[in-house]
Amino acid sequence: MQYMSITLFLYIPHRSATIDQDHVYLLDENNGANNLTITTGHLLDVMMYLFGSFIDISATLRTDSKIVPVIETGKKIIATSPDHLVITGTLENGALFSTHVRNTFNSNFSFEINGSKGDLVLTFQSVSPSKMFQIDPFIILGSQGKGNVLKQLSVPSEYYLAPKNIESIPAYNIAQLYTIIYQDLKDNTHVALSFHTAINIHQLFDEIRLAANTKQTHTLSKKV
Repeated sequence: MQYMSITLFLYIPHRSATIDQDHVYLLDENNGANNLTITTGHLLDVMMYLFGSFIDISATLRTDSKIVPVIETGKKIIATSPDHLVITGTLENGALFSTHVRNTFNSNFSFEINGSKGDLVLTFQSVSPSKMFQIDPFIILGSQGKGNVLKQLSVPSEYYLAPKNIESIPAYNIAQLYTIIYQDLKDNTHVALSFHTAINIHQLFDEIRLAANTKQTHTLSKKV
């Protein structure tokens, strides 16, 4: 019998509960930019790209720091955006998924895939990462069988589509995407992400909010 579970957590060092003026808009959930739609959204997007859609989901979205002082002025802002998120669900391939995103004093990140044949772990490469999943470089660790120690794995060369002399991680990621778009246009394929990908992730946000509001596991009526 084969099985898989996926566990993902990201702790962001914002426990001081202050904010600069340029980012005050993040505190108002009605603005649509917060730990769910940005931080967690990037994580869920990658996870679904790798493993597929959800068939059910449950969630807790909580605002722990409800009054946040602005650094420049000292003005206190009432926060309505979630800063503590726990999301669990079942994927269409049967894998169990859980993620935990919250503000803490110290940052930490781990993306674990535990299967019947072995384990994979993705962690930050830098000791002082930006905490942005789509920007930071990573280390991949893996092991097979019971009792084997996790060892660093190298990324196969065929996954490097853009020239390796691009040193900036964000720039390299964009170059990779442009390379895939070019190949799609040349070969009439549909490998690159599209607006449909964006629609799916925003539909998933709605499902997560519904599950959190009802405090029940929500069975998805369609794959997102």
